[in-house]
Order: sequence, then structure tokens, then C-alpha cells
Amino acid sequence: MPNLKLKTTVERNKKKLLISQTKKDKHVADLIYDLLVFAGIPAEDILYSNSSNDQSSLPIKVDIFDYLRDFFVESYSTQKIYVVYVTSEQMKDRWAVLSEIGAGWITKSEHDIFTINGFTPEKPLNTNETWGNIEFDIQEKTIKLDESNLNVVVNKLIYICKELDYQPASKEDIKQEICKRIELIES
Repeated sequence: MPNLKLKTTVERNKKKLLISQTKKDKHVADLIYDLLVFAGIPAEDILYSNSSNDQSSLPIKVDIFDYLRDFFVESYSTQKIYVVYVTSEQMKDRWAVLSEIGAGWITKSEHDIFTINGFTPEKPLNTNETWGNIEFDIQEKTIKLDESNLNVVVNKLIYICKELDYQPASKEDIKQEICKRIELIES
């Protein structure tokens, strides 16, 4: 019984969503983070290691691997973390990202995938579902979406909000916000 109060506190204070990405993909991961917050997920409920927002970044002087182990496994919380994977060629040799994928697979965490520049994710990620492909021009530092992927991204943001029990912004508002930040291209 004494753990009941601790469990309630842990459930209330635990991050609900992890953005798994590499620092080299920060431009796209920042966009996804900003859109998740815009769509309705509070910044304090998101863990994004490269975030400029203190509410979402890792605590200082904390080893990322220890933190992630606690985050995925060693918690009084029974609520599983929802993971947004930002996948690209850059992630293939990044131990932290690969560890997050492995931990998510072992704990059977629900997840969604956003790819960069047509990257094809592999198992154990759920590659049977549609993922949103985001084009990033590294020279121009521009993010581009075609209409089809714009709709996929909007629908994923709404779905994630609902999965985490947040009331999402409207589809039209999210679409307008995205279009302010990206270049819309022909399919």
C-alpha cells in the first residue's frame, strides 16, 4: 500500500513521449517536437534529448543510457512510453538511437515513424504502417513535404495526441502550422 501513493506520483510526473533521433537530424526533430507541442502535448510530457526547451531535454549531468534504462524499464509506472522515431541514414551507427529502438521493442512501446529523405526503417520498428516522409535539404536548411506526406504527418500528430489522452488541435490548424514551417512541394 505505501507504493500506491508513489505510483500515482510517478504516473503523474513521468514523461509520456520520447522523440528518438540523432543530433544530425535536429532540424527535422525540432519541427516534429514543435508540432507535437502545437498539436496539444505539453512540453513537460516530452523527452527530447536535443531540445532547447528545459522542460523536455535531459537533466544535466545525467548519463543518457542510465536515464533511458530508467525511462523504459526501471520505473514504478505501468504506463509505457510512446516513442516517435525520426529515422534517417544518420541513425544507423548511433548507439543511443539503436538502444532506444531495442528498448522500445523489448518493452513493446507504441511508436510512430517519421523518415527523412526517403529512408526505409527496418524491424523491429513497425514497418507495416505508413510513415511520414520529410525531405530535408541540408545545404538550404529547408524542410519540404508533398501533399500526401503532409496529410500523413497531420494525421500522425492527431493520433499521437489522442493516444496520450490529449485533445488535439484541429486538423486544419495543424496543417496551417506545418505549412508556415515547410515548403510544400509537388508529389
